[in-house]
Amino acid sequence: MGSWKAIFLVLAFAFSFASPAAAITWQGLTPARSNYDDAVKAFGKPYQQHRVDNQVDMFSFKTKNSGDGKAHVFVQRKDKRILAIAFAPPQYLSREDIHKAFKEPDEVIRDEEGRLIEFYGDPGLMINYDDDDKSVKLLLTLPTGTAGKKKTPV
Repeated sequence: MGSWKAIFLVLAFAFSFASPAAAITWQGLTPARSNYDDAVKAFGKPYQQHRVDNQVDMFSFKTKNSGDGKAHVFVQRKDKRILAIAFAPPQYLSREDIHKAFKEPDEVIRDEEGRLIEFYGDPGLMINYDDDDKSVKLLLTLPTGTAGKKKTPV
């Protein structure tokens, strides 16, 4: 659970720099505008729930429209608003594939476990790589324009 808490802390930091209008939509869900009920409508009942901290829960869903992928939706407890969405791709996705699609990242850091993370301020993504630095472990929605706010370079 420690890694989810670390991911959430990065997301919370990023969300402090952007307005809800700047968030991207994925599978019909827009962080800061959609809520938990919208996630259930999009994916069905969650198969798992974790308490991230006193204010946020993470719900894990199997995605219907994305193969065997999984979506982890971070929800604010007090109003059930979605803060962020993390998507685990159902098949291998390489760092090279990401760079072809989005060009060079706005910022590159390593998390406390040494894993590579790349930020793309527009379209508003955070890419978390496996230990090999070559395959995508998780894609996370971020408000656009937040890359470059965390000053911890690789």
